[in-house]
Amino acid sequence: MTSTMVSLRPRISAIISCGILFFFLTCIFFSCTQKPKPLGLPEPLPGFELPPGGTLWLGLSTDDSYVPWPLPDSGNEQAAIVPSNFAVHRGPAAIEPLPGGGAILASNRSGLQFISLVESSAVDARFAQARFVFKSIGSADPAFARRTVAGSWLRKGKAMFLLSRNPIFETEPFEAPGYSFISADANGSEIWQPPSSIAGVEDYAVYACYPQAPDSWAIQMRKDTDDRVDMLYELWTPDTGKRQDISKGVFEKTVSPEAIARAPQALRDLAAQIEGSIIVSCRMADGSRRAFLKGNSGEETASAYAQIYSDGALLVAGDGRGYYKNKGLPLRSIAIPLPVPDATIRDAALVDGVLVIIWEEDLFPDVGDCGLMIFNLGL
Repeated sequence: MTSTMVSLRPRISAIISCGILFFFLTCIFFSCTQKPKPLGLPEPLPGFELPPGGTLWLGLSTDDSYVPWPLPDSGNEQAAIVPSNFAVHRGPAAIEPLPGGGAILASNRSGLQFISLVESSAVDARFAQARFVFKSIGSADPAFARRTVAGSWLRKGKAMFLLSRNPIFETEPFEAPGYSFISADANGSEIWQPPSSIAGVEDYAVYACYPQAPDSWAIQMRKDTDDRVDMLYELWTPDTGKRQDISKGVFEKTVSPEAIARAPQALRDLAAQIEGSIIVSCRMADGSRRAFLKGNSGEETASAYAQIYSDGALLVAGDGRGYYKNKGLPLRSIAIPLPVPDATIRDAALVDGVLVIIWEEDLFPDVGDCGLMIFNLGL
């Protein structure tokens, strides 16, 4: 027995030696074949670089994220979004700039994001380019699921959005209430509840809201039944909780576009640069929204979006004609090439000194591709 044990010891030692050698060879193999990890490289910066005096084109991808969009005539192709009717189409719908900087971007059937322009050095000291960034503030996002973005304005330093159900093109089952007001800023969002004294009439849903002044809203309400549609018209004063019933005629007179001659001088100067008739949806300096008509209303009347801000005004027509003027500076034009055939502009606003435009492929009643254009105006 002793001789047997003695004779096995060399074999056991040899086996152990081979195992150790195999282990070291394996380590050497993987260390040679693995790609070395780069040292000192920063994490990818958020958002998208915006060169000085340059333009950033973004398209909405099928996963609701924004991606760089090929420039016109670049030869590159972008995966197209399946068209759907405008009421249920997922895409950017409204921009509302905030007094403290940045803006709230509302996307139909998706939710809200805080958008802003930041210097990359604020994120990483090794970079100095400006970047356009997105931040989700989605606590109120569930309200978007079965409602359409129907308007935006500013109230008490926060962006306000009305979500309502389109009576013709809605495809999702009804979910009470039929509308929602959303209040949002850079820190988050919430459903805004009107005071009980103006909360509306039972079984009626707010369909449209026209904030003629920060605390004076013209409201259109409707009730749909199997065989008829009933309408109500009211004036709301949310701060005091006052509600006033008005006639359809008074409502239409209240919300009808005013003559461009009644617009602020800065807007009149810009509108004079555009030939033909236009209806302008204008963000006023106090946060309210007003409409102005230049020329005659009709099928040939173009839509346009304007903003009156502390240092000047801007105006962008739906077909891409744009102008802006700051105090003490000459009036300037903006060349806005639209990214796809049949594209139109849905909204435009000045955000942190850059012009942000919502564009979409107009296939009425459907919408196809859509996204954002950001122009660095150097303001």
